[in-house]
Amino acid sequence: MPGVALEPRRFPGYSAVVIWLALLCLIAAEPAELRSVRVLATAGAGAMVRPGPDFEAPGEPRRLLGGWRGMERVLKMETADRTVLIDCGDFAAGSAEASTTWGRSAVRFMNVIGYDAAAVGPREFAWGIQNLDVLARSAAFPLLADPMLDVVLNRRVPLFRPWTIRDLRGVRVALIGLSDLPPPGIAGYAPGGPAEQLRRYLPVLAAESVDAVIAFGRFAPGEGAQLLDSFPELALAACPDDGTPAGHPRLLTVSPGGRRLAVADLLTGPGGIVQAARRSVNVLPADSGSTGLELLIAEVGLAGEDSAGPFVPVELSAAAAAAALAEACRAEAGAEVALLPLGVVGAGLRAGRPPRHELRAVAPYEDRLRLLVLHDTLLHALARGAGPDAPAPMVAGAELFVMPGTSGWPTVRELARLRLAGRGPVRRVVTTEEFLARSGLADAGRPLPRTLTGLWLDHAGSRDTLPAVALPRLVPAGPGVTPAEPLLTGLVNINTADAAALQQLPGVGPKTAERIVEHRAAHGPFRSVADLANIRGIGPRTVEQLRPLVTVR
Repeated sequence: MPGVALEPRRFPGYSAVVIWLALLCLIAAEPAELRSVRVLATAGAGAMVRPGPDFEAPGEPRRLLGGWRGMERVLKMETADRTVLIDCGDFAAGSAEASTTWGRSAVRFMNVIGYDAAAVGPREFAWGIQNLDVLARSAAFPLLADPMLDVVLNRRVPLFRPWTIRDLRGVRVALIGLSDLPPPGIAGYAPGGPAEQLRRYLPVLAAESVDAVIAFGRFAPGEGAQLLDSFPELALAACPDDGTPAGHPRLLTVSPGGRRLAVADLLTGPGGIVQAARRSVNVLPADSGSTGLELLIAEVGLAGEDSAGPFVPVELSAAAAAAALAEACRAEAGAEVALLPLGVVGAGLRAGRPPRHELRAVAPYEDRLRLLVLHDTLLHALARGAGPDAPAPMVAGAELFVMPGTSGWPTVRELARLRLAGRGPVRRVVTTEEFLARSGLADAGRPLPRTLTGLWLDHAGSRDTLPAVALPRLVPAGPGVTPAEPLLTGLVNINTADAAALQQLPGVGPKTAERIVEHRAAHGPFRSVADLANIRGIGPRTVEQLRPLVTVR
């Protein structure tokens, strides 16, 4: 009737209708204002078929975390309306199952799980670049890498790209996979550092009208924080956790090996990222998985690797395992010194009698080794040469001098000198091919028949006990400890070096050094190292000894 107001009590559903209409208006307005995106990130989870010991939490006995079944379960629990799932790289190696299938079982696991993208790490090249091509073609998700890989592979149809875009219910998210340093033996592939890559990619990506840009790869957390400060276009950066503080509210650090899932909830608005909340979720082992996952597990097989290993009287953390690994490498290779990058270590080792697959997890990546003979001066240069931001290598057979003021484990640029046992300036050194390549000594020495994984398994498996090895002692450098004369930082150029520098070479005394300088002044620069045989006092044997230490640039 006109002029008569409707009273809510006469219509019991009236108030509910009004409330629901108001909620629908709010929900309809949400996409234009604030919208949430969830990022789920792993680092090398595809290779870790089984759970492994958790060394990041205190307390013993160590609990087991990770594994394919547990990861599938956690991902289902953490998937939201707008979710992207990424892997930071190194997913193709790290377990017996991954190694025996050349990384293909890892890719198939990631297909079953439904990854959106993965960065290409150095371990993806473990079985050659042609195998990487096979991995990329079999993946149901893009492997993000510098497109120069297509050129190296002579591909007519492009396969690799640096980014992909996902539309998550109206939110366009760009995922950028930052390539790592080129692995040894891959000629023509030089993507540059993460910052250099972003400077190339971001201007092109600006035309795609995306709401959020996420960069991820194998860079260190400190570098990730610098990228976020340098490139405000980035909503998030994700990288493996190396034990250092994250250092940035939008940096997502990921536990390697699939034992934890990293989660970031981004709240996006018209002005960009409003809020970023980060957390880490333990991947508890599960008894079973989906049908597709169980079929894959049955194919790769989990039997045959669980026989009891040696008795380990004490627990080995990741650092202690690295020390034991370096000592085993030195002893088995018959070397005086072992230099191993910390990246070769996959996990620590529980006290007790571990199954063989846990023993393998200490050195899971099948790194190739080389044995070479180095003069002391070049050995010090090798220890420094992995890069200014790389951690110092694990050393067996030597002590480290560090510069004054350093605390804790030094970085390579702070490493001053190695103190070596025994006499004589020439050392037999064993290290990985990757470490040599990054130090500018690729192909030096001779390759060993066993990989680091095989050498470690033989060493540990042949012993009834595996004692803990003490970490290398760090000796503070100071007056009277480090030598006053400058150390050589690389190969000696016999066309420019003075007599004092030449005398640091093995077999070159003061008179021979003077003869080299006089010969150079009289006859011009040396054209090859073999020309040293023209110097009185230098025979063919000395020339071969000097060949890996000098250059004629």
